[in-house]
Amino acid sequence: MLSKLFQIRLICALCFVSLFGAKILHAEGPCDSSRQPAEVMKFLESKYPAWKMETLADLGESYKKMWLKKHQEDCPGFASGQFHGMGKDESYVVLLLPRDSKSHGFKLIVLTKTISGAFSAGVLESSTESTTTPVVVSRVAPGKYFDAARWKDIQTDTDLIFVEQLEVAGRLYYWRQGRFARITTSY
Repeated sequence: MLSKLFQIRLICALCFVSLFGAKILHAEGPCDSSRQPAEVMKFLESKYPAWKMETLADLGESYKKMWLKKHQEDCPGFASGQFHGMGKDESYVVLLLPRDSKSHGFKLIVLTKTISGAFSAGVLESSTESTTTPVVVSRVAPGKYFDAARWKDIQTDTDLIFVEQLEVAGRLYYWRQGRFARITTSY
């Protein structure tokens, strides 16, 4: 027979799990909308209603493990950084997927604040094709990077946007002379 104290602890534990367990199980971790700037999410919902931000749930189990091995605190569809130059307002890059499961492709959107405080959105990449493996996005620190297409090193002083098709290839976008330039990387 279980002791009274043990029974009370067991009942309390079951109550805790029933009250909070569903929220814990359904949270998207680093992709939980409460962890993203509310004004960014609101802008995306109004401007791109047929699209949603990529989350860990969109990756599939093996790709989710691959992503989390390198990016435990990051969402595969969202990154923030000084993409338009150090000392500038923080910018955001969002990888959008179609809400309709029958549709394919993605949109890579860069959001910046204008002088008036409103957001401006630019599309860096867009595709309507299906990909064999997921496409993810992350921030990379300024530094020296090799451009495989031009066979030369590129030195950057801004954060870079890394767009990667897992297990296939990647490309870096960096701010240069008022626009984004692209570096092709090898995997």
